[in-house]
Order: sequence, then C-alpha cells, then structure tokens
Amino acid sequence: MLFIPQKPYLPLGKLKSIFIDKSNNHDLKKWMKILELSHLTKKLELEEDWCQVLSLGEQQRISFLKIFVQKPKWIFLDESLASININMGNKILCTLKKELPKKSSIIMISHSTEYNSLFDKQITLQKQKS
Repeated sequence: MLFIPQKPYLPLGKLKSIFIDKSNNHDLKKWMKILELSHLTKKLELEEDWCQVLSLGEQQRISFLKIFVQKPKWIFLDESLASININMGNKILCTLKKELPKKSSIIMISHSTEYNSLFDKQITLQKQKS
C-alpha cells in the first residue's frame, strides 16, 4: 500500500534509496523516461536533501516512480497531481492503469475534475447548505 500526498516526503540520502525495492536498473530508467525524470538518472547515487533540490512537480513524479517500481495493491493519491500539468497527469494515470497488476486499486482525492473520465467510479462530496 502506498499513500502519495500532495507534498511528498523525500528522506535525506541517495535519490535511488527513495524508491528502490525490487526494480532493476533497466526498469528504473524506463519509468524515469516516462515520467520525464531522465535528467536525474546520473544523480541516483548522490546524497542530497531532495526536498530542497527538486521542484514540487519533480517530487510528485518521483512519488509515482515509487508506485511503478513497487507495484502496490492499494494506491491512495491525495492531490498528488496538483503540481503536474494536465497532459503529464493524464499520461501518468493512463500508464498506471495499463502497467499495474489488475488487482491494484487506485483511490484518488482531488479538487479537480480533470481526471474523472480515467476512473470507473467517482464520489462527489458537497457541503450541505444550511
């Protein structure tokens, strides 16, 4: 299970240690290319404060890299596309649906309706008028 918030937590240390589970280098580079993070492949072994080094959009895409590498059964997305443009967001969600095991479930919380068509079911919460 992975929970991906709007502001990802990236621990201090090697970039590679943030998302490595059982992926081989080829898979990692493939996902980095899809997520437009190829410019970071040479920095995988560097130790940095990645929250300070990377833009919020890059941090969010790294969170999705964790999903592609770890392939969890349950994924909770809480405004996790907020700093990613709509085209990249669509690309990420379509790739998730295509590449994750069929038993995986994605629950997305968003103020935007841009991605509704990519999901089988939507629940809309509205404030009751008093």
